[in-house]
Amino acid sequence: MAIRKQLICKVHQPAYKLTAPEQQYFSRIVESREHGSWCPNHLALASELARTMQQLDEANLAISGGLVINGRANPAVQIKVSLSNVIVGLNRLLGLSSSQKGLSVATKSRQINKRDISGQFDDLKLFSFDD
Repeated sequence: MAIRKQLICKVHQPAYKLTAPEQQYFSRIVESREHGSWCPNHLALASELARTMQQLDEANLAISGGLVINGRANPAVQIKVSLSNVIVGLNRLLGLSSSQKGLSVATKSRQINKRDISGQFDDLKLFSFDD
């Protein structure tokens, strides 16, 4: 698995230079989709997503200082909201959201429930009204 990750990272390079934390995000993003599905445009979007996710981490650290600073709202809160919206949009553009992968919570829940329910009635098959 580690060799596969190294190969993917060598083949799929970010569109521009990333910092070490941004590069970690980029690698995880690239690994989350099929190897052959990446084109240069998608790699540029993945690069931007990685950079935005790192910026969100920085905004979260700034917010940990408090929501109010010197009697005023911490500007990092609004920045966090904006960055979160950008991340959601980039995830959708790249097809990384769970609903686009067919893994929505509702779908997954229905699959699990169907599997569980089908096994629950096996015991009832032992009884018959004809006996």
